[in-house]
Amino acid sequence: MEYLGRPSFWFDELAVVLNIQERGLADLVSRPLARFQMAPAAFLASVKVGSELLGMDEIGLRIVPWLSALAGVFLFWRVAVRMLAGAPLLLALSLFSVSPSLIWYSCNVKPYSGDVAATLLLVLLSLRFQERPQDRRSAVGAGAIGGAALFFSYPAVVAAGVLGLILAWRWLRDRPRGSPAPLLWLGTLWAIAALAAGLVSVPLTAGDAAAYMRRFWAQDFMPAPWEGLAGLLWIPDRLFAALGFHLLFIAREWAFGPFVAGACAALACLGVFASFRTSPWVAALIAAPTLSALLAAAVRLLPLGLRVSLHAGWPLALFAMAGLQALRRALPDRARWAPVALGALVASVPAALVLVAYRPPFHHQESRPVLEELARRWRPGDTLFVYYGGRYAAEFYGRRLGLSGWDRSGCHRGEPRQYFREIDHLRGRARVWLFYTHAAEGYREPAVIRSYLETIGTERDRIPDPFGSLGQSEAAAYLYDLSDPGRLAAATWTTHRFPEPTTGGPRILCDGTWIPGQ
Repeated sequence: MEYLGRPSFWFDELAVVLNIQERGLADLVSRPLARFQMAPAAFLASVKVGSELLGMDEIGLRIVPWLSALAGVFLFWRVAVRMLAGAPLLLALSLFSVSPSLIWYSCNVKPYSGDVAATLLLVLLSLRFQERPQDRRSAVGAGAIGGAALFFSYPAVVAAGVLGLILAWRWLRDRPRGSPAPLLWLGTLWAIAALAAGLVSVPLTAGDAAAYMRRFWAQDFMPAPWEGLAGLLWIPDRLFAALGFHLLFIAREWAFGPFVAGACAALACLGVFASFRTSPWVAALIAAPTLSALLAAAVRLLPLGLRVSLHAGWPLALFAMAGLQALRRALPDRARWAPVALGALVASVPAALVLVAYRPPFHHQESRPVLEELARRWRPGDTLFVYYGGRYAAEFYGRRLGLSGWDRSGCHRGEPRQYFREIDHLRGRARVWLFYTHAAEGYREPAVIRSYLETIGTERDRIPDPFGSLGQSEAAAYLYDLSDPGRLAAATWTTHRFPEPTTGGPRILCDGTWIPGQ
């Protein structure tokens, strides 16, 4: 439903999409992406091929993330059956299949659903190898298949290293009589692929994008333990956030969110204890993606923050159902229905969110229908002023609709008068459209810009967000008449009195730096 519903590309997707549209395949995978984006080479190449085969639109560009998500459901099932059975297994599959975050990112032109599928694949290959450690043919196959996955996902490279260490540790600990050749084949192929994937990623992770990303994700790298209580609590806080994001997506911040996530977190703690007690090596391999995410954040290689660590959430959900299974087994027969009822209650919350609150397809920054309607209402002589958060939407959708020659604002967070200054050269024109979306986090910039236009002009038409979204999700267009001398005399860019431009919450500066909220 999410895929076939074809919601508009949002800001970050459009930044990747425009790179794919503008570049040839060789250039796409050999130079840093423009617009402060980074993605694995194989992901970019496969999306490019998909767009060539199916079209440079939502269907063609999202086919790879969508197929990755479908593969993830199958892979999760094959991993889960190694730990769970009966009702806990069904509940785990339900939690994974109806996860709002997984549904949303299954149709984003970003590598997040591929990260989930790649880490699941590596864990499954490791589990299968552990079950047949002397099968050389299977080991070579696992090495080749898993090695190929490393080119699609940066987190998978770190996860492969952790999984390889766990398998090697078990062999050194148990000292089996069989030959170590299968393990060496698996480890060597993964090591070669990891090295090659790292070398391929070097030109893709250099330049301004890398510096921007480090500022943007700065709070998602692990602080030093000596930085105080916040540093010591960083790991449990991030794991709790990862679990809540997997289960509830943005609803983790709603009133009931912490209770649902807290119940699952308590079950996950019990599940970790029970699993490592009964099947320690299976539990260690399943925990590897989460452990690797913590390790990557500790060495400041990859951040551990919500969407970029989506791959770290599924093991926690799996351990939560393992905790439910352990609790069920510990209770008398007549009371075993209670844990299942608890699990069903927890699992029903994400399902209800998907079916009732979010109602796929999820809509976020629906710029396409707004620009389509704007194109229908466009008249010769009209002028379009694009708020900088909508520049990618104008470049991709606007040009396809015949809109061109627009004025684009710069990024002036904290300096609202600079927007007024840019608008002032449009004074005297009878039809000036303002289009905006992707409003800056922590700011009310579209409202501030509109306050100036409403002071020096008259609103003649508007195209509201088609789904009633607000804040960063809103996409809208307004038409103003700036030809009335009386209204033009009411203010200038230096004298206009505008409403408070910030929300009081965390803000992001134009260079990607986060500023804490009040």
